[in-house]
Amino acid sequence: MKLIVSLLIALTFFVSNVGSLFAQEMAAPAMDDMVAGGMGAMGGMGMGGPGGPNLPPLIRAKVEGITPGGVLLHEAKKGAKVEFDVFIGHPDKSQKVTYKTIGMPQGAKLDLKENPEQNAFEGKFSWTPGTIGIHGFIVEANSDKGGINRLAVFVDVQ
Repeated sequence: MKLIVSLLIALTFFVSNVGSLFAQEMAAPAMDDMVAGGMGAMGGMGMGGPGGPNLPPLIRAKVEGITPGGVLLHEAKKGAKVEFDVFIGHPDKSQKVTYKTIGMPQGAKLDLKENPEQNAFEGKFSWTPGTIGIHGFIVEANSDKGGINRLAVFVDVQ
C-alpha cells in the first residue's frame, strides 16, 4: 500500500512538472519479443491514411515489475545497478520513428541502437541510483505520421 500511495504522489508531481523537465531527443530501433510496454494507453493515435488507421509506435521494456497501461514499476537497491532491455519501433515499417526521454535521473543512460531491418531502436536502460526514493521518467516515441506513445518508468530505490 505504501508503494502505491508513494507512486500516486510521485506520478501526480511528475505529470504536473513534465513541461519543466529536461528533454533529450534522439532518432529511434525494435525488439520482437519484448514483454510489455506502452501501446497507446498514454499516447494518442494519428489520423490514419490510405493504408488504414495510423497506429502509435511501440515501446517495450523487458524487466520484472511491468504493469499494463504504459507504466513500468521497478524496485532497486541504492548503489545497485538497474538495467533492462528497451525496444522502440512501429508495426508499419514505412513510418520513421523518433524518441525522447523526459526527466531521466542524473547519470541514467538509455543506450539504443538503430536496427534498420526492423525500423526500430533497441538497447538498454542502465542506472546506478545513489538516492533513496521513487525516481520517474518518461520515454516518448513519435512516428512521422503523427502517432505518439509514452511509457512512464518508476524506479523505487530502497
